[in-house]
Amino acid sequence: FTSIMWKLALVLIVYLCNVINAQVQFGVIRQWKYINYTWPSPEAYRTATENGDYVPENIIIAGITYHHDYFYVTMPRMKRGVSATLGRITALPGHGSAPLVEPFPTWDFNKIDDCNALQNVQNLEIDPNGTMYILDGGHTHSLMETPVKNCPAQLIIYDINKNETISKYVFPENVASQKESFLYDLVVDGNFVYITDNSATDPGIVVYSRQANRSWKIRHSASMRADPSAQNFKVNNEQVNAPINIAGIALGPRILTSDNGITVNEDREVFYCPLSSLHLYSISSEILQNEANSNNGMDYPGKVRDVGMKASQTDGIIMTNHGVLYYGLLGDNSIAEWNSSKPFASGQKVLSRDAQYIQWTNAFTIDTNGTITVLSNTLQSFIHNDLDTHRYNFWLLSANIGQQSYLYDDPTYVYKPLVTTPKVPIPKPTPTEPPVTDQKDGSSPKMLEFSVILLAVCAWLLFSD
Repeated sequence: FTSIMWKLALVLIVYLCNVINAQVQFGVIRQWKYINYTWPSPEAYRTATENGDYVPENIIIAGITYHHDYFYVTMPRMKRGVSATLGRITALPGHGSAPLVEPFPTWDFNKIDDCNALQNVQNLEIDPNGTMYILDGGHTHSLMETPVKNCPAQLIIYDINKNETISKYVFPENVASQKESFLYDLVVDGNFVYITDNSATDPGIVVYSRQANRSWKIRHSASMRADPSAQNFKVNNEQVNAPINIAGIALGPRILTSDNGITVNEDREVFYCPLSSLHLYSISSEILQNEANSNNGMDYPGKVRDVGMKASQTDGIIMTNHGVLYYGLLGDNSIAEWNSSKPFASGQKVLSRDAQYIQWTNAFTIDTNGTITVLSNTLQSFIHNDLDTHRYNFWLLSANIGQQSYLYDDPTYVYKPLVTTPKVPIPKPTPTEPPVTDQKDGSSPKMLEFSVILLAVCAWLLFSD
């Protein structure tokens, strides 16, 4: 009898271990109350503070991208006093929980009121070769009474390995208006870059062809403009009520279509969503790459896929090279995932929910070891008031997911996305999700190992008699 009970206990332990390991355990690896920089001298810091060129309560981190042991972060100049709009911090452990941000590539490259320098970087991307795509919207002080719109929007392509600018592309007025555009997020697809324009008057997806060195915009009002019924929501009891158009964008793996063993198409699905919406949409990369679909500034008349509805509004999104989408649910303080080979309505899963650490999930990045890092901030408070620098306002949350970014093709993986998805509302996801753990030194979570040991001890105590 004792032998049978021990076998049952072992089966129970194995089962529970699998359940535990199925959860994604996020841990806090960095957290800041406010952002400060690696100043060239104490005098430079003192002068910037006295002149109002550095105002810590006006600086927010909005974008993040990993590359070769660094996190590159963006600090949009939505208010005065943002000394540098692009910087980096080490991604290695052991460097403290709130490291200083090193302006990248230099202080001069971040000089305000100089259209030859970076003015307002919202997001960036870095490909596996170390080519950085910097999205500079040109506008500054967008949350102040008098926004500054002296510089045009531009895409800077920079070689990190050689520390030199490869090219600068200024978007034409008919693609990204200097007065009205708000270039928000981007993904890189070989020689093409797809960029969301969050413009209040002319939203769309801007396409840049590196080979042709030209750009165009695909517009689709039904899927790229805000949904009035979803523009009013709360994040940690802070009210957000604004019609915010297309924001987050993600790129799926290549869909290899073959004819008699010869690849005839490498189409990809481009996912996006307005921030003020519960819907996720997608469009074919083949459509975006055809400039004729810009339709002379009118709406694209063809097919756009309504993938389905989420439980809440979403800002940043990212997809892995195996077609798994990660995104935040702002009104639910949660991080969720969806495997695109499964139905959207039933395949969404909340990975972690935490009102303290998971607030405004602004951006995601994935390193080459399969670790995803989520940038969470208090943007819901920042848009109304200055930051309270006596409490934490920014967090980097990391977890291992075992997959790489969409930028890294996996030749051993055959991507088979689901062709059709029900277009019906879904209930709020309510699986059991682990809370975020506080790991200020950047160490890996130890909850799984501890849980296994605890289960083993319990089993021994239960059946030792």
